[in-house]
Amino acid sequence: MTSRDQGFNAATLPAAGPRPTGSGNAVAPRNTPLVPSRTAARKPVPAAPAALVAGPAARAASTAGAGTKDVDPAAEEAYWREQFRLEPYFVPDSDYADYGPAYLTGYLAHGLLAGSRYEDIEGDLERDYSANRGGSRLTWVQAKAATRAAWDRVDRV
Repeated sequence: MTSRDQGFNAATLPAAGPRPTGSGNAVAPRNTPLVPSRTAARKPVPAAPAALVAGPAARAASTAGAGTKDVDPAAEEAYWREQFRLEPYFVPDSDYADYGPAYLTGYLAHGLLAGSRYEDIEGDLERDYSANRGGSRLTWVQAKAATRAAWDRVDRV
């Protein structure tokens, strides 16, 4: 009878420990569940650094030594939560969850790319918006004006 015929047998497994170099995989120690139980306490996920949230343009700026400008994300979010319905690009039946990612993209990117022209990095901002979009129903074409408004506000403040 072959091992295949015998079915699973824990005694035939190799000893716990890393696999040979080059495999890229590791073996979990015996008696360790591979999938955590659903009842196990979950650790909170730490907040991502602004450069990661803002996406490719912001990450490039953070590594390229581009200028920065202090931006208070909490203040910007509070402002835009009150203001977004009054903006000329506002689409009826939309809510802040639709516009928030566009504002986030604009003010975080400006904070990290101070001194850049919006027009020069608009393509990067589109990619950043896609990364930040989450559940927003707005396409980039619809969100672009909100991203620009947030960028311009940081420029003025």
